[in-house]
Amino acid sequence: MTVSFVPDYDQLRTEFEGQAEFRRRKAVEYPGDARNAEAAALFDKLSATANAVSAPLMGA
Repeated sequence: MTVSFVPDYDQLRTEFEGQAEFRRRKAVEYPGDARNAEAAALFDKLSATANAVSAPLMGA
């Protein structure tokens, strides 16, 4: 029996968006720490490119 894997890009994008929003809130809470704003920007980029993740990588 073969089980086929269907990548859930919407779930991945939603996870990245949630992490970006969390980091934006932390950036407001800790304005002197640039890491949160930087992380938010990276999660935004990941969210925008979630569909580019290969199916084998999604199933890893």
